Amino acid sequence: MSLPAQAPLPRRRGLAKAAARALFAVALTGPLLACDAGSDDPAPAAAPRPVKTLTLAREAAADTRSFPGVTAAVESATLAFTVPGTVLDLPVEVGSTLAEGELLARLDPRDFENRVAQATAERDRTRAQYQRVARAAETGAVSKQALSDARAAFDAAQSQLNIAQKALDDTELRAPFAGEVVATFTEAYENIQPTQPIVRLVDRSRLEMTVDVPERLRLSLDRVSASWVRLDAYPDAAVPAEITEVGSEPSATTRTYPVTLTFAPPAERLVLPGQAGRAGFTLRRADRGDLFTLPTAALVQTDSGTAVWTLRAEADGTATVTRVAVTVEARTPLAARGARVRGLGPGDRVVIAGAQSLSEGQRVRPLPEAAQPGEAMP
Repeated sequence: MSLPAQAPLPRRRGLAKAAARALFAVALTGPLLACDAGSDDPAPAAAPRPVKTLTLAREAAADTRSFPGVTAAVESATLAFTVPGTVLDLPVEVGSTLAEGELLARLDPRDFENRVAQATAERDRTRAQYQRVARAAETGAVSKQALSDARAAFDAAQSQLNIAQKALDDTELRAPFAGEVVATFTEAYENIQPTQPIVRLVDRSRLEMTVDVPERLRLSLDRVSASWVRLDAYPDAAVPAEITEVGSEPSATTRTYPVTLTFAPPAERLVLPGQAGRAGFTLRRADRGDLFTLPTAALVQTDSGTAVWTLRAEADGTATVTRVAVTVEARTPLAARGARVRGLGPGDRVVIAGAQSLSEGQRVRPLPEAAQPGEAMP
């Protein structure tokens, strides 16, 4: 009877099922393990950070200053007769342009012509008398005193004739220089007195501007390399000017010194005396060497002092940054915006924005500098 010997069969079936389950689990986890093995590849590199930069150029070795002033004519005159009389002719009016020597006004000359005629007659009489006495003196018929008296009378008569002729000449008022009539103060047939204003004449071909400058500039005028005038009416035009007068005594109230510049107005612009503007001066200064002006955002504070980031260009158009120590020589007048530093050279390209978050050797992408107006300091 062998039936009892087959009782262990159910256990063998359970082992077979367990083995099958294990093989199925291995089949499922194999692809997952393969995926995990692929995750060991390095992550993609971060894109270079864009930065604003400034390429350094040596600063112009000059300072510029300007001061307010008002234009005036270099030559202007209020003209008058030196003799009294009646105005016979006034051929000019306001706006008339005259050449040098042209007639401005004329007095009635008849009284003066009569005086010249009388003086001429007296001069001729005394000359004839002197000649007779001189011939008599040659023979000893008259004394030397008589000859001297005759000569003195002739000289006096000649002098009176000269005075009368000068007075006649002065009945004509002529332009002492080329210019424009800007005012008349009398009319024809009016009686006038000597020194009474008749006409005002102004030469607008040369104008001047006087400005008050501080003592420091007054003492540095020998370093002026250029000067100009810029009128408020024409702010886009700077007219070259020449320093013609420099005051040596300061104002009692402002302690400034007057400096006068002369200039020729441009032909295409109407420039008049009395217009407001500014006179400017460019002064040479000592070579500033490696001194450059940078925005304060470019400066980085380190344990060893102040530094900036400079760029080293790469072939792919990116760059890497290098920290360079600098010395701050002075803050600019706008201290919040910039400082003058040493330790760099012309051509260095400096990061001027975002410098605080960079690290040594970091790769960056410099932005075009033309797209960064206002970053360079004045």
